[in-house]
Amino acid sequence: MKKLAFIFGLFCSMYCYSDNNPISQIQQYNQKLSVEEATQIYEMETKYAKKYNVPVEVGLGISSKESRFITTATSSTKESYGIKQINYKVWKKKYGLTKQCLHDAECNIEAGYKILRYYIDLKQGNITNAIMAYRGSTRKQTNLKYVNDVLSRSTRFKV
Repeated sequence: MKKLAFIFGLFCSMYCYSDNNPISQIQQYNQKLSVEEATQIYEMETKYAKKYNVPVEVGLGISSKESRFITTATSSTKESYGIKQINYKVWKKKYGLTKQCLHDAECNIEAGYKILRYYIDLKQGNITNAIMAYRGSTRKQTNLKYVNDVLSRSTRFKV
């Protein structure tokens, strides 16, 4: 039994500290995050991806693109906040969001998945079009570049 526990522990530690798992990928985008902080972010992302039936790797791709997993991120225009860079003016009424909520990692992540689910439904399940809508730009070329970057990043988070 001790050998089995040792082997299991060794396997887990190799997985947790390898470059091929979502937690280490999160840390590569934001090297200031501890393993515990990256794990908490990953757990929240997974929780809300399941709740809103959105591929977690897409949500993680958006978070890495929007903020590099920086919970206190604010856009240069001072309109979008947090890990998912939620535009406060656009979403405050629809989802009852506050700026304080958007600076809270869990609230921000949940709001991001709600918004992405909204766009997936609006775009009849087309994830590419939903990601473009999430970006919010009216310039198609800007949106295509954004989608390609998010989808490229999302492949790094597949388990």
